[in-house]
Amino acid sequence: MVMNLLAADAPRSATAQPQTDARLLAQFVQTKAPDAFEQLVRRHGPTVLGVCRRMLRDGGDVDDAFQSVFLVLAHRAASIGRGELLANWLYGVAYRVALRARTARWRLAQRETTMQAAAPLTSTIPDPSQAAAIAEVRQLLDSEINRLPTRYRKAIVLCYFQQMTKDQAALALGVPPGTISSWLARARQMLAAAMTKAGIGPAVSGAVVLEVLSEQITLPAQLATSAIGVGIGGLAAAPAGIAGLSKGTVAAMFMAKIKVAIVMALTLLTLAGTVTAVIEATGNDKPAVAIAPPPAQPPAGDKSQPPPARGWTWRIPPVSGQASVWATQGMVALMDDDNGAMSVSLAFPEGSGELRVVALDKTGNRFELKGGEGGSSNGVALFRHRLDPAALPRAQVARIGVEQITERGKIERREAAMAKAKELSLDILPRPFVGEPYAFSLKDTAGRAIRSQDLKGKVVLIDCWATWCGPCVAQLPALKKLYLKHHERGLEVIGVSCDYKVEKMDDMVDAMSLPWPQVLVPPAPEIRKLWYEASGITAIPRVLVLDRQGILRGDGWHDEELERQLTALLSAK
Repeated sequence: MVMNLLAADAPRSATAQPQTDARLLAQFVQTKAPDAFEQLVRRHGPTVLGVCRRMLRDGGDVDDAFQSVFLVLAHRAASIGRGELLANWLYGVAYRVALRARTARWRLAQRETTMQAAAPLTSTIPDPSQAAAIAEVRQLLDSEINRLPTRYRKAIVLCYFQQMTKDQAALALGVPPGTISSWLARARQMLAAAMTKAGIGPAVSGAVVLEVLSEQITLPAQLATSAIGVGIGGLAAAPAGIAGLSKGTVAAMFMAKIKVAIVMALTLLTLAGTVTAVIEATGNDKPAVAIAPPPAQPPAGDKSQPPPARGWTWRIPPVSGQASVWATQGMVALMDDDNGAMSVSLAFPEGSGELRVVALDKTGNRFELKGGEGGSSNGVALFRHRLDPAALPRAQVARIGVEQITERGKIERREAAMAKAKELSLDILPRPFVGEPYAFSLKDTAGRAIRSQDLKGKVVLIDCWATWCGPCVAQLPALKKLYLKHHERGLEVIGVSCDYKVEKMDDMVDAMSLPWPQVLVPPAPEIRKLWYEASGITAIPRVLVLDRQGILRGDGWHDEELERQLTALLSAK
């Protein structure tokens, strides 16, 4: 029975470690010491690998997910509050990464990708139906462990997956050993209730629970070496699939963390009007909140508050840069220390217009933070911004403000970008306006000219994408299917890749056998910024469709609507 197996005492012995997780983590954060990171990978690798194997069936997906977990660790090491609880943190990250990988695999299958189907893991259970049931219960168990209240999950991870005694777990969590016993008992009750509610029979669930909680996982040497290399190399050097999983997971973690702040901030705003909520983040626990006076527009003639930049206005006038989180006027900002750099995750309602984060030092000098990865969910957008510590270290940031571009600012910037692009003779897509002619001249990665005037009489689909963009990659099989179906009727596809390295784009194109030409946005940062501004392509995926006369007819069509509209355009004479 599940109850009886889960009620067994936690393992009573554990191998002593020469250095604690907290010390190794601190060494890696401070010095980027490869040996410290290697010890962490080898110490926690079996637990992470176990989660990945239980959640995923394809061996390649398991390896990618495993490496992605430790890439997330390397990227977020400085923000982990309590190093002694690293095992619990890694377990949660492993579950998130594996879940994203499983979802991506399912979406590709649903879109009838032509890539090789995932091969199931071999099983020692001879009955196929029994094997499927076992796999389902193994996944369910990790799902339910992940849903446990934080304190109960910590106890399960430390005592079972990390093989700690109750005394050792109590020392790590800062509670009496008796409390650990109580938490384990409550966790077992909750897991048993969840398994029963899911309709899992005792014969199957009991065997799987015993297997999962007692299994000894050997970490393959080659996989460990790969994970260490990927983690030390960082996001920029990681393979596209692993980097994509890691970036998506980091963004999701930020979104989940800030959603708590959003709920609390909205409550405070409702109760107290326009306020600023200053939240001190405390690891995985709920943040504590203090209310400070709201930021206000400076009175006329006040020189203490610097004016916004030309073409911009203060959406949020500068507030204290030392807070962990502030929330006001429907926006929430989470401030973090990223290896000495100021990192700000800004959450705001979708449709708020273009925003940017500005830091001020104590003398009022301004420093713009560089925008990074982000996304949106349920009407809330979340984007990360980072300030180069060489320009202004986190410790010297006095105030943080948010500027919003004005309509006049948009016009001036667009005109300047187009003039500069013309001066440099850059091949850039024109700004898209549906119903107007869309004339362009580009060169693909082989140096061949692609001109709109040569494509008259064809229906042209321009796919703006990147290998690091999950939704972009997910729709490629469907685009390929449309191309193969309609190419003979006059459909042409042009890929415009926003990848920084042509090698990564080529690997994806080759893996998916994409038959259409690819154009690479220039990788130089200033030129790329100019390209985006002049073209108006500031978010991907972006699909543009031209009719046979070269008129832009579609901007943002996807899935069934895209196929329906393409069919209509191809049928028109």
